[in-house]
Amino acid sequence: MRLKLDLSVMDHYERHCPPPERRFNCLILPPPGYKIPIKWPKSRDEVWKANIPHTHLAHEKSYQNLIVVKGDKIVFPGGGTHFHYGADKYIASIANVR
Repeated sequence: MRLKLDLSVMDHYERHCPPPERRFNCLILPPPGYKIPIKWPKSRDEVWKANIPHTHLAHEKSYQNLIVVKGDKIVFPGGGTHFHYGADKYIASIANVR
């Protein structure tokens, strides 16, 4: 038996089990191309690109060095542009404000 999706309410994007009256042995399959996540602590710095549904942010923020696409991974190099000369110099400059 195939369930008919109600496209008017975007059911085809839903990745949770439906309500009990429509739940027939519900199993949520991973999206196509999904890979087993990278283990901690390495996952702090990189994730599989295939596991991220929307990667446009990586391209929009690439000039800030916050998120970088490297092959089949998205890497978080750290640093970025929040503190151009490092957090310690920023904190020191705040301390000098009178």
